[in-house]
Amino acid sequence: MNMDRTEYSFAPMEGFTTYIYRAIHERYFPGIDAYYTPFLSPSGNGCFTPKEMREIAPGPDSPGSSRLVPQLMTRTPEHFDWAVRDLAELGYPEVNLNLGCPSGTVCAKGKGAGQLRDPQLLDRFLDAVMPMLEREHMTLSVKTRLGWDDPEEFRDILPVFNRYPLTRVILHPRVRADQYREPVRLEAFEWALSESRAPLVYNGEIRTVADAQKITERFHVPIMIGRGLLANLALVREIRGGEKLKEDELRHFLAELYEAYTEAYGSANGALCRMKDLWAHAVTSFEDAPKAAKKLWKAKNRAEYESAVESFFEATRLKNS
Repeated sequence: MNMDRTEYSFAPMEGFTTYIYRAIHERYFPGIDAYYTPFLSPSGNGCFTPKEMREIAPGPDSPGSSRLVPQLMTRTPEHFDWAVRDLAELGYPEVNLNLGCPSGTVCAKGKGAGQLRDPQLLDRFLDAVMPMLEREHMTLSVKTRLGWDDPEEFRDILPVFNRYPLTRVILHPRVRADQYREPVRLEAFEWALSESRAPLVYNGEIRTVADAQKITERFHVPIMIGRGLLANLALVREIRGGEKLKEDELRHFLAELYEAYTEAYGSANGALCRMKDLWAHAVTSFEDAPKAAKKLWKAKNRAEYESAVESFFEATRLKNS
C-alpha cells in the first residue's frame, strides 16, 4: 500500500448518502476521513424534521461527530441560529454551509449556489452567523462553486470568505451554469489556492485513481469525492494502494443496503427506486453494462429485481478486475 496521506471525504449527495448508506459504506469500505450529510434545510419551525434528525442523530452505526459534518442550506440567519444550537447539543464541532447546489428550485430561493449571485449579501449573512457559531464553540466550513455564470465572479467571492475564520473552503471549480456538464476549471482552482486564507479542498470529477493523483500532484490539497465513490465504492481504498473493488463485496453491500432500505421504507418495492438510482452510478464500473442493466431498470418488484441483479453479474464484470 502506498503512503498517500491525503485526506479524503465523501461528498453530501442528496438522495444517496443517507444515514443508512453511510453506515453500511463505512463498515464495508473503511478509510473515509469525513462524511458530510445531505443538506439540512432549517426553517421557521425551529426544529429539524424527523427525516433530518435521522441523518444527524448519534447512533452505534453512525460515524462519530468528529467525522460526520452536518451541512446546512439556508440564507436566513435566524434559521441558522437554532440549527447550530441543536447541532451543538448533539456534539458536532463543525457545520458546513452549502453554497454550491445548482438546482433551479434551490437557487430560485436564493439558497445554494443562488447565494453566490450577491457577494455583499453573502458577506452580511456570514457576519451575522459567526457570533452564533462562537457562542456554541463551533466552526464553519463552506462548500461552494466559483460563481453563478462566470468563474471570474470568484475574485469577488473569495475576499468575502477571507474575512472569516473558515476551517476550509471546499471548492467545486465550476459555476452554477456549468451544472455538472462542463469541464472543471483547474486554473481557477489554482488561483483560489494561492489567494485563500482558509485551507482549500478540491471537489469535482474524481472518478479514478489517476484523477486523484493528478489533483494531489498538482495542488497537494485534501479531496472530496461524490459521484466517483457512488460508482466505485472502494475508490479511496484503491487510491491509497489497496485492493480494487471486488464483485463479492459489492454484491453483499448492495444486498445489505436493499434490506436496510426495505426496513426503513416499510416495503421492498419502496426501496426499489432508491436502489435503481444507486445502480445508475454503479453500472459505470462494469464492462458492457448498458445492455446487461436493462432488466434492472425494468424490475417492478423484489423478485424481478433480485433476478435482474443475478443476471447482471452473470453477464458482465468489473472493469480492470
